Amino acid sequence: MIILHSDHNPVKKNFVFTYKGQAVGYIGYTVFDKEQNIYSGGSYIGEPKKCPVSAGAYLAFTANEYAYMKLGYEKMCTEVFADNKKAVKLNKLLGWKPNHDYDYYVMKDGNKKLVFKGFCVKEDWENVRTELSDLLSGDDG
Repeated sequence: MIILHSDHNPVKKNFVFTYKGQAVGYIGYTVFDKEQNIYSGGSYIGEPKKCPVSAGAYLAFTANEYAYMKLGYEKMCTEVFADNKKAVKLNKLLGWKPNHDYDYYVMKDGNKKLVFKGFCVKEDWENVRTELSDLLSGDDG
């Protein structure tokens, strides 16, 4: 993984996710709510055809693990398109809980799309991380 840290904004962290030496995805962190110490994490597989099916799970696991265990974040939020069923399911497996009070719509490709916002606290991540780690370590990717 390559770190693209900006000294001008020490809170924001950006990473390029690589597979077999090729950049295939992205992980980024920004402040969501400074007063409550909530960070926003985002990840994206930009080259899904160049990756194994489980790449999204590895990317999301890595993003959570780094945020909670290395950066010391206590709570994070994420956003997914409501119609992206795989991302919604993956977020639930990762300990995220949707909070539909924060749902909103965006325009994408000329269409109005619903966006779900979810939150995960460190304790919820710790409750699922060992099982997910074991599951992913058994995957040949």
